[in-house]
Parts: sequence; C-alpha cells; structure tokens
Amino acid sequence: MAAELDKLAQIYEGKGNRPRAALYKALAAEERAIGGPETVIPVTSPVSEQPAQEVIGEALQPTQETRLSVAELIPTIYVVTRPIEGLTVPSADQLVESARAEIKSDFDRDWEVPTPPQDLFETLEEFAARGITGFDKVYYQPGLQLKENDKFWEVRGRVKPEARFWKQIRDGNYPEEVTRLPEGWFIGDKRGKPMYDNGQQRYGDNDDYLEVLMTALRGASDGIEKYDYVPGYSRAGARPREIEGVILPAFKEASGARGNVRSRKYLEFNVRGNIAHPEWGQTNTLEWFADPVFPGGSRLIGGDSGSGGLAHVSGHSVDSRRNHTGVSPVVEFLSKP
Repeated sequence: MAAELDKLAQIYEGKGNRPRAALYKALAAEERAIGGPETVIPVTSPVSEQPAQEVIGEALQPTQETRLSVAELIPTIYVVTRPIEGLTVPSADQLVESARAEIKSDFDRDWEVPTPPQDLFETLEEFAARGITGFDKVYYQPGLQLKENDKFWEVRGRVKPEARFWKQIRDGNYPEEVTRLPEGWFIGDKRGKPMYDNGQQRYGDNDDYLEVLMTALRGASDGIEKYDYVPGYSRAGARPREIEGVILPAFKEASGARGNVRSRKYLEFNVRGNIAHPEWGQTNTLEWFADPVFPGGSRLIGGDSGSGGLAHVSGHSVDSRRNHTGVSPVVEFLSKP
C-alpha cells in the first residue's frame, strides 16, 4: 500500500500538482506508521506509467485490517500550504457593488445587498491554502420565490423548469420550498457536470477537491460504499444519504469552510445555469440536488441534456445511486435564515 501511494505522489509531483502529491506522501507515511502492507499491487506492475485516474481508486483501497476512519483521514485529505501565493480577492465593497448590478441585470429587481461576512473571505483563504481551485465563484443570491409565470423566465433564451415540476408542486409532491432561492452570499464551483463516459467521466481535468475526498471516503472504515460502476475518485455513484451525511460534512471539516456546505438546490442549478452557465444543461449526465420531495424520502435530480437540460428535474430515492449522477456543493452564508 505505502509503495503505491509513493508512486502516486511521484505521478502528481511530475504533473506539478504539489498539494495532491503531498497528500499521498502523507498517506504513505501513515500506512508505514500503522504497519500496513508495503504493497497490495505486484511490484512489477507499471503503476508509474498508468494514467493517474486509473490507479487512484485501486491504490487507496486498504485491507480491512488497516482501514482508517473518516475522522482519522480528514487531517490528511488536503495539505495546507502557507503563506498563500497568488490569492486575489475583491474587496467587500467591490463584491456588494457587483452583486447589486448583477441582480438588477439578471432579475430586473433592485436589491439591498449586505456586506459579505468575514467568514466568506476566510473560507476563500482556507481553500487557497489547501490548493482547492475553481471552487471560488462568489455571488449574492436574492431571496426570491419564483412562480411558473415569473418575469425571470420571460427573458429570451432562458429555460424554465419543465411543466411536470410545477404540476408536482400543485399536487403536493414537491413542497413550495423548491421554488424559493435562499438569500445570502455563496461560493460555488466553476466546473460544470461532464458528458457521460460509462461512469468514467470527471468534472474537468483537475477536480482538486472532490476526487481526492471521494477516494479517501471510499477507503474509510466508516466512509461511503464502493460502487463497482465508477472509479473510486468519482463524484458519481454516491447516494444522497451519503452525500448529505458523510461527503459534505467531511469536505466542510477538511477544507476549512466557514459557512454551511450543501448540495445545490434544483432552482439554483436552473437559475445560475440560465444566468451564467448554460453549459450545465448541455451535458447528458445528472446531478443530485438538496431538495427533499415525496415528502422527504427522495431528492430532486436532473440536468440531463437529452431530457431538457436546465428544465429537466424529477425525484428519486435517497437510497439510490447511479454512475451518471454526481454532485456539486455550494458554501452558503445566509443573510436571512
């Protein structure tokens, strides 16, 4: 085990990904400290010549005797590097001014935007210190309830949630809450969901925060269950119960996030997609959303380009999992809880 982790560290060192390389060095040292096996893959296996994504899953699957708990793994998930280099963050005044202009442009509404909390800036610093990139889009979300005939949908080119979504609300299967945008400051992931690749799809070439987390959690004694139809590092193949009960709490603790970490809600996916990320509706994978429906035993799921893209949404059991369905967290700092 330790030998394979050393090889993974060498792979990422060669790719210039120092935080990931440091992580695998730390895991290798821990394996040796607890007396774990030096190797679980034949030493003649050309691990160093394999693409990194092909060996991450297999090299971090320890034997039952050496599996660590989530609590034991969390300190090793990300490597903190200080001082932080290259971090540029707009001032509070700049963020407020920008948010007011965006809300006026995007929603045709004047809105009083509060000063972002210090916790938001500290979260951005903690992410940067851990080499978490791409997850740094800051925006203010107005607390609106969008009805089926809201003027937001009248803008040319915007995609309204499908008719079935509104019918499920009228029938009482979806709560009215699914039509509300929580108000506050948010940090979101710039990455969009990928095209389906038989379970092998990835959120970009450098998903530097969830791939390493998923790998560790699938190897933990009390983490999440392996799923044979996806690699160990994949965002796909996790149940909503695991996403909400294990994955997101572990990310919050390991990343140093100061706000509340949760999955995106469907309406946020649709609205942000319409405003800034139409590509979210142009790929044929899906995402789990945070909305409880039917009445709580399921979560909303959607986004499949073949079924309507940004308009596509339905409900599925919290115990189901799929090799084409991932998750995108947000960190929220609510202004009006």
